[in-house]
Amino acid sequence: MGFIHQIMLYFSTAVSLLYLISGGY
Repeated sequence: MGFIHQIMLYFSTAVSLLYLISGGY
């Protein structure tokens, strides 16, 4: 229950962190 939502949330956070680390701001 809510497993897919949790994975999507984690993936979104990971992408955001990678974007910031790569200097995409």
